[in-house]
Amino acid sequence: MRFILIGFLVFNFFLSSSAQGMDQINFIIEINEEIAVSSIARARIIKVDLVTEKEIIFDVSYFPGLLTFADSDLDVIFTEDSKVSLAFDYYSHDGNNYYEIELNKNWLLSSYCILRIYDLTRIMH
Repeated sequence: MRFILIGFLVFNFFLSSSAQGMDQINFIIEINEEIAVSSIARARIIKVDLVTEKEIIFDVSYFPGLLTFADSDLDVIFTEDSKVSLAFDYYSHDGNNYYEIELNKNWLLSSYCILRIYDLTRIMH
């Protein structure tokens, strides 16, 4: 019984320490009415300063339902005079696509976000 309790405490400590410094947003990406499960790669947030045209890239992790990035990044991502977008590669049986979607700050600050993408080039074929 002591081993189970110690194991549980160590596991709980590991989970809490690995989550420190990370921020998660409830975020679902749906492409052509299918939730993207294991088909998203190289997810990143791209910030472009509209005055200097300087581009900053923030690496993010996407797992269906969660968009994860460093805590400090959220403070820097949305500033005045900047354009922010989510970019990622999407792999499907029909082929590969690159998407870059402009984001609104309110989307990431809401309790959840569902991004629905309709690729009309694929639907038309």
